[in-house]
Amino acid sequence: MISTPRMVLAALVSILTLGSAEAQSVHLTDDERRELHLAGIMVEDDEDLRKRRALCDQGRMPAFRQALEEEGTPFPEAHIFCRANLREESKRGRINYYRKTEDYIAINQAVRQGQTVYLNYKNERKALSCETAYDTGYAYGWNQPDAELQPQLKDMADVHAQQCFAGGELRIAFGYLAGVHHAQADRAVIEEAGA
Repeated sequence: MISTPRMVLAALVSILTLGSAEAQSVHLTDDERRELHLAGIMVEDDEDLRKRRALCDQGRMPAFRQALEEEGTPFPEAHIFCRANLREESKRGRINYYRKTEDYIAINQAVRQGQTVYLNYKNERKALSCETAYDTGYAYGWNQPDAELQPQLKDMADVHAQQCFAGGELRIAFGYLAGVHHAQADRAVIEEAGA
């Protein structure tokens, strides 16, 4: 018997993502189904959150979303889903477990120096994508909630994140700053709510 709200949510998300006959009998709008995917992040296990974060960080979430949408499964836009996934990892205290500390430092330095590559912990040159910059910026913003980085761009964070995850021509620094500003805003809301 399903007894807790989390269990109900998990059951609904499971039904809707499987595309089963049960899913066809649940009459929800596409937007409601997208919202269920976002809410379902709260019941994902840590490994699934990490896998979805990798899809986001590697710039593969838009293609993942498109494939689901083409199959008839409504899914949130990449920038919205990726932010929600990072928020949940942060709430669980797992924001810093995705990459090596040396890589976080190297990416932060590369972004601030306007570079498009960084040296990873193995001393290998890696391309720096906007999505990776967003992810790293989110981790920085979560860990530094009072940092004032380009505060005049806070109002543009949503637009910059959308452009970043859409593969548009957005400077990596803007993706990074969108991540910083989103994390700081998310953390403030969570702390205010006492969650």
